[in-house]
Amino acid sequence: MGDHDERWQEFEAGGMRFRLRPLKVKDAEDLAQPLVELLTPAAAAMLSEGKSFNDVSQALLGIGRATKQLPVFREKFSRVCQYQSEAQAGQPWLSVETFLDDIFQRNQKRYYAWLRECITLEFGDFLAEIGQGAMKTLEAKLSSFLNGFAGASGESQPTPDSATPTPK
Repeated sequence: MGDHDERWQEFEAGGMRFRLRPLKVKDAEDLAQPLVELLTPAAAAMLSEGKSFNDVSQALLGIGRATKQLPVFREKFSRVCQYQSEAQAGQPWLSVETFLDDIFQRNQKRYYAWLRECITLEFGDFLAEIGQGAMKTLEAKLSSFLNGFAGASGESQPTPDSATPTPK
């Protein structure tokens, strides 16, 4: 996994350039449960407000209850991530794991932006699938709820001698 690995994906967070290569399968597995725990409060809050799942992923790390999960994500991602500050443009990329304090100390905004980008790059397809499923479920519930109101208004209520069964 040298510098010529074509799987590096570059991104910017907090005024700094980073590049990330994919996690090993076992490391990604280790993050599955924490990811769900991280997502659940955010998804519940955002979906209950009718926001899109894209909004949920943007707000992902803004939820305070998820902070206990941060060290496990930091540990896994810092091993497969490198950075380049503006002062070293054109210089070799450096290990995030080695220079963690130099990069993020007293710069939580950069830290959270970095984590969000890492999670999005690694789990983006997975999050999109969950999001589509969650939105379909929400839409189905909303549709069913609104249909219930339409039935209660009397307009679409079946008559007693109708062949349409009435829900009990």
